[in-house]
Amino acid sequence: MTMINGAQGSSELSARDAVGLRAADVDREAVAEQLRVAAGEGRLGLAELEERLDRTYAAKTYGELDVLVADLPQ
Repeated sequence: MTMINGAQGSSELSARDAVGLRAADVDREAVAEQLRVAAGEGRLGLAELEERLDRTYAAKTYGELDVLVADLPQ
């Protein structure tokens, strides 16, 4: 999922290089929206959605965001 200011991927940064980079608000919002869609589809329960959203807004790096959606379809 590695996002670079809201855009997936980058020709200059590989996913492995980007995991330690600091995420921006737009990146956190994109993950939050993905989680809300997953909850709407029945993939996450309300308690799990709330927990993941808390972790999303507290995330500082792309790596912290990536783990929150790794088990969800893109």
